[in-house]
Amino acid sequence: MSRGISQLDKPRKPDSEFPMLMTKVTLGSYLGRDASMVDWLILNTELGRSAMEYPRKQTVYSKLVVNKWLEKEGW
Repeated sequence: MSRGISQLDKPRKPDSEFPMLMTKVTLGSYLGRDASMVDWLILNTELGRSAMEYPRKQTVYSKLVVNKWLEKEGW
């Protein structure tokens, strides 16, 4: 049986427990998805637009932009 993109892989903590800027690992926890699905979503949907690069080449993801993407996708 195939799961839809919006179906959770694992339980998720409340939104208030996540920072405004998240690493990819934290983003996976926020979305309730495993790492391979997060990579796929970043590459194949507009979720990648939430990425920002900071000093030392660290990429973080904006919770505000992620939330807009979730709303647009109907999650």
